Amino acid sequence: MTTSIILKKLQKLVASSNPDVALDNKPKELTTGGEGYKVVLFNDEVHSVDQVVMQLLRALRCSVDTAVEIMWRAHSRGRAIVTISDHDEAHRVTGILREIALKVTVEHV
Repeated sequence: MTTSIILKKLQKLVASSNPDVALDNKPKELTTGGEGYKVVLFNDEVHSVDQVVMQLLRALRCSVDTAVEIMWRAHSRGRAIVTISDHDEAHRVTGILREIALKVTVEHV
């Protein structure tokens, strides 16, 4: 994954007349049998766009578009729901995001 691809996707998102329109308001969800946990990513001024997007790609195994959208939501709103899943998956994702000291929480929903 190159920085230029990430930047192009971010530029496209930011260039839209209303960046929130480009964001899918529904987080990735897994069937949890009524129990669920959401992983929330918080904005910081320490990590680069590339670092956050790359770590989201590793943690979620998602598309670049999805990772950029989550990163942008956290950057522009201060926080973003990364995923809603079962306990084990939420903690697996959180562990990967924390490998580079991203600020994340797991909340029961």
